[in-house]
Amino acid sequence: MREILEKKYADRIQLTIHLDPCTVFEQAKCRSCGCKTCKMRREEFVAIEPITLATFIENTNERDH
Repeated sequence: MREILEKKYADRIQLTIHLDPCTVFEQAKCRSCGCKTCKMRREEFVAIEPITLATFIENTNERDH
């Protein structure tokens, strides 16, 4: 994904990827979190959520509101 964004927007953006703790989201991401020793888990793990541009934007908007 990074390569796609850099190729399309390299002259207009700087891309930085970092990890946020699950506590910054309104809804826990337990179903897509692979942390096996999490003490805050509220739901069973199902599968890692693929990171796409759509999920990236959705997660950014959820965190910022």
